[in-house]
Amino acid sequence: MLGYQDWDDFLTHMDKNSGSDPVISFHIGVDELKTGDRVFVSWKPDRRCTFRYLGNAKFVVEQAENSKLKAGDTFSATLFILHEPLYLNNLLQNNNQPVPFVVGNRNDLCELRIVV
Repeated sequence: MLGYQDWDDFLTHMDKNSGSDPVISFHIGVDELKTGDRVFVSWKPDRRCTFRYLGNAKFVVEQAENSKLKAGDTFSATLFILHEPLYLNNLLQNNNQPVPFVVGNRNDLCELRIVV
C-alpha cells in the first residue's frame, strides 16, 4: 500500500486501473431474444451473417456471405457487442468436432441488429 493513503484508497486506485469496464456499446444479449429471433452481423471487408436463435444460448447460421461460417453451422454465444469481435463457443461445421471461433477478430463487428 506504499504511496496510498489507506487500504480503501489502494482499492479505489486498483479498480480504476483494472482494465475492466461495463459494456456501454450497443449490444444484444441472449436474455433479450426469443426463440426464432434473428441477429444480423457484419464486419469488414464485406462479411455478413444472419443467425437464428434456437434458445439456451444456441444459434444456427441462416445466411452467410464471404465468411468461413456457412448456412447450417451451429454455435453458442451469449453476447453480441458492436465494435468488438464476436466469440462463438462450440462452432459445429460439417460434423467436425465443435471448436471455439472468433468472428471479426481483426475487424470488429460494424453492424449489429435484430432482424424482424
